[in-house]
Amino acid sequence: DLPRVLRTAQSDLEAIARLVRELDRSAHREREELTSIIASIPEGIFTVDRRLCILQANRGVESMFQLAASPAGRTVVEGFAHAAMHRLVQEGLAGGKPHRGEIIVEQDGMRRVYELSISPRGQRSAQPGAGVVVHNITRIKNLEQVRREFVANVSHELRTPRTIISGYLETLSDGGI
Repeated sequence: DLPRVLRTAQSDLEAIARLVRELDRSAHREREELTSIIASIPEGIFTVDRRLCILQANRGVESMFQLAASPAGRTVVEGFAHAAMHRLVQEGLAGGKPHRGEIIVEQDGMRRVYELSISPRGQRSAQPGAGVVVHNITRIKNLEQVRREFVANVSHELRTPRTIISGYLETLSDGGI
């Protein structure tokens, strides 16, 4: 009975169409949620394709590097005007496995240190490239410098009396009074 088969097929197609629309709405909601989460992260996050063209960047990147607009659509060199960052991302892509490195940026007369964590997406990926997370580690580096200076000063201060005491002990052991 052809009319009944056609009605069943039409009903099945309508059910499939409803399911596809629901999946599309669900994917759209998840994409918006993910975009919102990434935008709210204070760390800098951006993605690049295999030619080092920036595909997406969050506001954290714009804030860290004091960019007037998103660097998306430009290469790493054009977007950040920083050759060391370009080399680091390029090395991460070439290596094909997670890569970390540091860059130093001079901004407004201040020296800032950033750590970049590069996670490449392989050639089998739908869009080969990498995700890059940028951490401002300036404060950590400054604290490490303070610690090194403190240890050097304490070592010096402890060596001076020890040298004096050793001198007196040597004099006494040689028979001096």
